[in-house]
Amino acid sequence: MLTSFFVGQLALRYLGICGCIAAFSACGGRTPIELWEQPATQSGGASGGVAAGSGGPEVCNGLDDDGDGEIDEDLPLAVEGEPVAVRVDEGRTDDGGNTNCDLCGWAWDPQLVMPGNELGVVWFLGIDGVSPRPTGFFRRLSWELEPRGAVSSLGDRDLLETLGRGRTRTGTELLVFNERYNPTDFSSFAPLGSGFELGASVALDVCASAASALGSLSVLLPGLIGCANFGHYHTFMITDDGRGVLSHVDHTLSTTGNAYVHSSGRAFAALNGDSGLLAMPLNLNNGRDQLWTRRISARGEALGEPLQVLDSSQYLELEGLFSVPDGYLLFGADRSPLTPSQGRFTLALGLDGRPRGEPAYYDLELGGADAIATIRVGSGIVLALASAQGLLVEQLDASGAITAQSLLELPIFYALTPSLLFAHGHLYVAYAEDQRQGGPNRVMALRFGCARAH
Repeated sequence: MLTSFFVGQLALRYLGICGCIAAFSACGGRTPIELWEQPATQSGGASGGVAAGSGGPEVCNGLDDDGDGEIDEDLPLAVEGEPVAVRVDEGRTDDGGNTNCDLCGWAWDPQLVMPGNELGVVWFLGIDGVSPRPTGFFRRLSWELEPRGAVSSLGDRDLLETLGRGRTRTGTELLVFNERYNPTDFSSFAPLGSGFELGASVALDVCASAASALGSLSVLLPGLIGCANFGHYHTFMITDDGRGVLSHVDHTLSTTGNAYVHSSGRAFAALNGDSGLLAMPLNLNNGRDQLWTRRISARGEALGEPLQVLDSSQYLELEGLFSVPDGYLLFGADRSPLTPSQGRFTLALGLDGRPRGEPAYYDLELGGADAIATIRVGSGIVLALASAQGLLVEQLDASGAITAQSLLELPIFYALTPSLLFAHGHLYVAYAEDQRQGGPNRVMALRFGCARAH
């Protein structure tokens, strides 16, 4: 039988999609998210040159022309080749004889990782809740997306929901996840070595595993992990080797008015100079949501009083937070079916976390199960949306304006967030296919490069 966790997960995620691989085409609309501010990518590698330029404009040549440590950033992207199958049906979390456990062969939340400048994808499988086997798996890839070696297990531990990735301040790869310590589940993190060996777990026992299962456990900034425990939000500064906690801050989530915090949605953070901003939606007991912001240091320390800066109907979600020259740009969504202005929005915030103007809405026909990932590439932002129509990739400038958008019609499982990684001048995307297309769902990877002029 399924655990209540995965029953709830199915109720939220198990939606269909049809489509076939087709050429890229222009597509309107916008997108939701997962975000962490990625440091400058390392130059070099098999997919591009290593020479730094003399400060001239970036051109599509595999070199760091402007000398900023990135290759071919801020250029229009084009897909390179067909999607590559990283995993077809390898691995199960039962003995294969439980015909009632479809989830035991389904892959969830594939994440692109880059331990020791090696490329790979990690994911976890569903469980039957009775006698689960190890759930975490990985496979190495070349920078040209050639599978290297077989699909392998991350170890003998029971990883549950919320498999995500990030890095420490010095570049050690981190995985965050819910882990089962019978009979209790804990939010945890562990370093991922260059050989894809997962180090010893560090359990964050002040985090609520139920809240983490809703997506609140994440790497906010390099070396800074955040998680929720109803009415509180915790930040942890991680050691550079990813094996311990340097400091812990408990942010009490107060509200304006007489309402109290029922739960909090996914939080995001960004740095702007010597300080940063933490933002999250608060789900109140009165059926309303508030946007909560607070200035923080890179270590998660509070630098000011929290603010409640936006009052919304229920179902407010955040999709990303990025620094801009004069503050921050927040991406969010109002998913309430009763809100006339339902859709995604951007909101400019000052350095203090206060709004600078009103939210700018777009995509008023928001799909209830659309899932989005965002990443900064150069001075702009790239969004990847898993939708019923396929994979939508958008490039935005620093103001949030769309500069290019393309749709690839794929049988993508659009209730699961894609994973993004920009390295060596290429954008890598990992996603899971819709398992209802027949058989276990495949984990796929796709590569984009800058579009060369012809």
